[in-house]
Amino acid sequence: MKTNLRFRSAVVFLVLLFQNVWSDSLFVRQTSVRIQCKDFESSQNRLMEMIEKTKAEIQTLHQGKLDYNQARNLRIEFTADQAGYEQINKNLSALGYIEENNTNSVNNSYEIQALSSELNFLQGKLARFSDEFRYAEDNLSKELREKMWQNLRQIEDEIFVKQTQMNHKKSEVVSNRMTIELTEEIYTPQSSAQDSWLFFGMPEFVNMPGAGFSMLDIENPKTGFSGQRYSGFEVKYLFTKGKSYFQFGALKLAGTADTDSTIKELFIYSFGQDFYPRYLGRGQRRFFNLYSGYAIGGFYATSALKSMERGFISTSIGLELVKTNYLLFDTRCTYFIPFYENRNLRGLIFNSSFNFVF
Repeated sequence: MKTNLRFRSAVVFLVLLFQNVWSDSLFVRQTSVRIQCKDFESSQNRLMEMIEKTKAEIQTLHQGKLDYNQARNLRIEFTADQAGYEQINKNLSALGYIEENNTNSVNNSYEIQALSSELNFLQGKLARFSDEFRYAEDNLSKELREKMWQNLRQIEDEIFVKQTQMNHKKSEVVSNRMTIELTEEIYTPQSSAQDSWLFFGMPEFVNMPGAGFSMLDIENPKTGFSGQRYSGFEVKYLFTKGKSYFQFGALKLAGTADTDSTIKELFIYSFGQDFYPRYLGRGQRRFFNLYSGYAIGGFYATSALKSMERGFISTSIGLELVKTNYLLFDTRCTYFIPFYENRNLRGLIFNSSFNFVF
């Protein structure tokens, strides 16, 4: 029993002696970076080249598409030495627009030194108790001998806990750990309004002004009130990726008015949303994306004798002819339903519009 006790005390002493020799400053540095890139493939290849060149070690890698807009996404976590970390961090701007670059650094040397001091104290305490027990063991009663053995085991358990904590702190020490998330920039609408702000929380805003041409054919024009056809230009402003928009247009009567009371101009303003079908591509194609939608707003009608302002609602079906990351060209057919003089003002609106990222 005495031999085993001496051996265990010697092992603890040697371990603590080794810990005291290693006293360098130990930093844990965690960097998190989020980058928006226009050319996703180019940025991804450049990042992988940087990692390979600096001999960084990849820990985790995830590549896919974001659910809400199908933008390509890469998330990679790796460790690098000091020189490699500085080189990668210096060249991050070449990958795209940096949305976030946060670094947290912790100096673990102070905690390790504190743990080392506690271990030294416990080692000395264990040595003293061992000596006392060795010299007095033959003269102790069974109860005292058992109590002293319990004290020795308790000290050994405390040493084990402190040693485990120190090993954990040292395992955290890697030169540098960096997490980089690359996301493809997509400005044009990539999801339906049902996936956007009116239904599932905060919107994702875009800034896409544009213009269009509209032609309204009245179903049942009324002599002295409405003409057969109105046409004109409009301004259309897309402001979310869920295809929510504001629209302002001015339509003029085609031809001449039969009487002075016939409406000559219609100024239309509305808010609308479009919806991609779930089983016909969900708006992800570059060409020929089908969609439907609605708009609600008002119009201001004028004639030579009077003017009036009323509300309306409309439903539409449309086709995106071309859609890229920076522009959208589409055409639609809308059924215009006014809340006043419905029979003599309702009709079909044929529209073509062009929007671009600003």
